[in-house]
Amino acid sequence: MRLVIGLIVLTAAILALGLFIAGHALVALAPVALGGAWIAGTLYRRRDVGALALPGLAAIAVIAVFASVSPLIALAGLVATLAAWNLHDMEQRISLAGAVAGEAVLRRVHRMRLLIVAALSLGIGSLATTLRFDTGAIGALLIALPAILGLSRVTAALRRAMQRRANNEPAAFQEKIRQ
Repeated sequence: MRLVIGLIVLTAAILALGLFIAGHALVALAPVALGGAWIAGTLYRRRDVGALALPGLAAIAVIAVFASVSPLIALAGLVATLAAWNLHDMEQRISLAGAVAGEAVLRRVHRMRLLIVAALSLGIGSLATTLRFDTGAIGALLIALPAILGLSRVTAALRRAMQRRANNEPAAFQEKIRQ
């Protein structure tokens, strides 16, 4: 739980500092307030506070770009917000489950995967904010095509899984492995 609280503090600090440096001292109090509320909700085991703080901090990270905050700082704030939310969700699921076989290994593997995804997100995002090139309409479509195809596959897989669960059918072999 200390790691979750540390990430929430990091998120609030990144966004508040970025807004403060950009000259928005009053607005910089918003991520501090949301982060404090999220930490209090975490300590008192209130899921609804995190559910409200997450979109608030994510919105502040997006708004920060329009408030003349460096895009890299806003990106770092957004990635830290999503990482804190992911770890918070995992901690809550583990605490609700009670005893989890191999809990230490599960936590370590999950944190390692999250670190890799966060590092890749920051790396690719920082490249996207610094590199400028004109792709044109065809180039944009070619770049967006893998994302659209991937999203459609994920949506179709989720729809199939929901239909199976509604009909009480057994999951496919690949879905059993993922569970």
